[in-house]
Amino acid sequence: GARVVTPVAKEAISIRLDQDVIAFFRASGPRYQSRINAVLRSYVEQVAPTGRPARSQRAV
Repeated sequence: GARVVTPVAKEAISIRLDQDVIAFFRASGPRYQSRINAVLRSYVEQVAPTGRPARSQRAV
């Protein structure tokens, strides 16, 4: 019953964040940008209307 899920493509952007915020995430080790993305995704899921389409994932 395994299913291969390909990750949703990410877009490279430039964003200005407070130095202490960046330092906090960088101090937690590699992949700090992925953790920032996870925090932002969690926020979006909490404040988005309930009728919002689910995050798209393609099953192969």
